[in-house]
Amino acid sequence: MSNCFIEINYIVDGSESWEEGNFELNGENRDFIISFRPVLAIYHQCGQLKRKNATYRLFIIKIPEQFINTNESFHIGTINLELYYPGQKDGIKFIHFNKPLEISGKLFCGEHYNISTTVVRLFSTDKQEMNSFIIEQQPNNEGYFRLSSGQTILQKPILVINHQCGMTFNERQKDIYRQFTIYIPYSYYNSGRIGLKVFHIGRLGLDINYPNERNEPIIDITT
Repeated sequence: MSNCFIEINYIVDGSESWEEGNFELNGENRDFIISFRPVLAIYHQCGQLKRKNATYRLFIIKIPEQFINTNESFHIGTINLELYYPGQKDGIKFIHFNKPLEISGKLFCGEHYNISTTVVRLFSTDKQEMNSFIIEQQPNNEGYFRLSSGQTILQKPILVINHQCGMTFNERQKDIYRQFTIYIPYSYYNSGRIGLKVFHIGRLGLDINYPNERNEPIIDITT
């Protein structure tokens, strides 16, 4: 346990505990400028008076060096939050880091295609099913879009882009769409706990044939 208050430089992962009190975190060093000395910061309100509900108690656990840069998990065991731990601080204003996953990008096609008819969908798993559907959006006239997952639990999220760029008039009349999938890298969502940074897919030309692209009708799963 820490005997002094440690300055936290940046967050690599975060989570609320389950009802039973269990939690699991994963973190990796993405900033090679500073040394990687991870700590576990625990915010809680156990034992606080109601008048202090706007603040939290905070104590910090240093991660032993033998668990850094290894594939071995660090099990902290069972911790009783009623106890007062060394270096604990009360009255801490908690900054909610569990912001949702955000994805942005710009899509473009030839000048004869209305890019705003494209449908971009976000799913919480790699299956396009109703129970994993989160949100859909059509880009603006310039092709820009920005999606947010909200506080949905993400397991293996995917971004599915449905469009009719380069398709014939008859195909468009039949509501046939070209569809391809983008898998969201784990470092951007951390299993639905916190969105560490916005996932920018960049500028994508829809006239290109993407890997595993297929043509099929778009299914209404929003209701």
